[in-house]
Formats: sequence, C-alpha cells, structure tokens
Amino acid sequence: MLRLFIREKTGIKIETVEDTSKPAEKKENILWVDLFIPTEEEIKWVEENFHIEFPSKQEMEEIEISSRYWEDEETITINAYFLIKEDENVFNETVTFILKGHTLITIRYRDLRTFREMVNRLLTNPRYYEDGYYIIAGIMEIRIDTDADTLEFITKEISKLSKIVFTGIDIT
Repeated sequence: MLRLFIREKTGIKIETVEDTSKPAEKKENILWVDLFIPTEEEIKWVEENFHIEFPSKQEMEEIEISSRYWEDEETITINAYFLIKEDENVFNETVTFILKGHTLITIRYRDLRTFREMVNRLLTNPRYYEDGYYIIAGIMEIRIDTDADTLEFITKEISKLSKIVFTGIDIT
C-alpha cells in the first residue's frame, strides 16, 4: 500500500495511490509517503517521483549496525530496528526512513502500532506537523515510549525469574 499524507489549507488529506502510472501532483505539499508492504510498482513510482533509490528488503536487513544512517546532499536515510512483541515472541523489524527535502518517506513490511498512532496524531493536530522532520520526530517519540513500556515489562519478568532462581519460590 502506498499512502500520501498531503498538507491542505484545512488539515491533512490521506490519499492512497492506486494508479502508479500517473505522476505525483503537488509534490511540494506531500509531507509523508508511507509504503506498507509495497509492490515493485509502488516502489518504482516513489523512486521516479522523488528521484531516490531504495535498498531491497534483504539489503535493508543486511546493513551493518554502523551503516544504518547516512546522508548526502539531498537525502538523509535511516534504517531503524523496531522491537516487536507478538504473543510470547520478541523480534526486530527494520523500517527505512528517507528524508528528501521536506518529505518523509517510510518503507515497512509490518503493521506497527507506532505508525497507527502517528497517523492519529497527524490527523488530530495537523498544524503541529509542518514537514517530514516533525513527522519522523513524532514517530521516534512514540517509539521511545513503546520501547520504555517493553523494557518495563522485561524488567518485571527478570525480577520474577530472579526471585524464583534465588529463593526457589514461584510467585507467578
């Protein structure tokens, strides 16, 4: 899915791109391009309209920790891990962020709570989010809160395990 978050006089409009044969209109008003499980056509559309080149999903995951941020004259690119907890499993999911001009472009392959919450914030208070830099800051703020909650949960679990190991008493 390819969604555009477009600034208008009265707020933010979300537009889903269905026809990738048509060029983007009013690119200067596009704050955020969100690619969620993108097709090859959607990736090509964004690359052509914004004059950028994306790494493949495999390349995104194989990038070394020390190479997850880079910038050139026109773009800032960040490949970030998002800690995901599903049922009893915890794993990392890579999300790519590209800032080009005032537009944020994201590529992700999972539905992440952080992004759903960011969309809600953006629609609730559109005047606060002037450009892609504000949006990426909002995403990172939400992510930090989510990670803090996860760490709190992990700390409680470690504390329970410590009591079991050192006292032999199961308090669960």
